[in-house]
Amino acid sequence: MNRTFKSDRTLYSKSALKAKSKQLLEIAKIGVEKAIETDEETATAWINQQLESLGVKLI
Repeated sequence: MNRTFKSDRTLYSKSALKAKSKQLLEIAKIGVEKAIETDEETATAWINQQLESLGVKLI
């Protein structure tokens, strides 16, 4: 693999991780708002649905 390809791939990986981090933060913020406005159970269900749609598995 040449340097340019490795560098491009690394930049793409960093960009993808940054985008996913922003998505996860937004899900957390909205989840907290939902918990305050409705109830924790509804918020948790919504958060889990959003995480599943992103392909995120909880440990």
